[in-house]
Amino acid sequence: MEIAGWQSVPVTFVAPRLPVTESARLTFLVSLAMAEAIDIVTAGQVTPKCKWPNDLMVNGRKLCGILLESASLSGRDTDYLVIGTGVNIAFHPDDVDRPSTSLADLGAMIRIEDLISAYSARIDDLLAQWHARGFDAVRESWLARAYGFGAPIVARLSERTLNGTFVGLDHGGSLILKDENGTEHVIGAGEVFFKS
Repeated sequence: MEIAGWQSVPVTFVAPRLPVTESARLTFLVSLAMAEAIDIVTAGQVTPKCKWPNDLMVNGRKLCGILLESASLSGRDTDYLVIGTGVNIAFHPDDVDRPSTSLADLGAMIRIEDLISAYSARIDDLLAQWHARGFDAVRESWLARAYGFGAPIVARLSERTLNGTFVGLDHGGSLILKDENGTEHVIGAGEVFFKS
């Protein structure tokens, strides 16, 4: 779809057959799928990093944002998941506070149809891995692409701000920050910023 020069990847619907408590962790699967799809369609020219919890970054700039909405009719299993994916393909916003980039700026001219096809295929494959081996299969691959892993980080939470180092993800998908005293803090929600 194209509106006034902007292009977007359409919303995707999947039926993941997972308990509701697990559906939030699908954010990691989806961001990994898009990162891998961009690798594929650009023949490795653009290799995005996954920023916790739902953005893709290239050279410290945002390339893609992802939002998930799930629903359960039974209250037990996720009956469907709506995935909203915004990829800066030809253009990007000009925001000094939150720098972004586009595939075109990175020299990658792609066909949207090819990206959608690769993205869908990667979601299918990663869901199969998840069903076979659980979240840890995706978690390990996501961490291998994690933006700022091992780097200084600031986490702004509702009640306080934490400074430390991004040292991992727990088995629920929460970010683990280790402060200067060696104390590990598990962060399930909040904004994270990486020091340059």
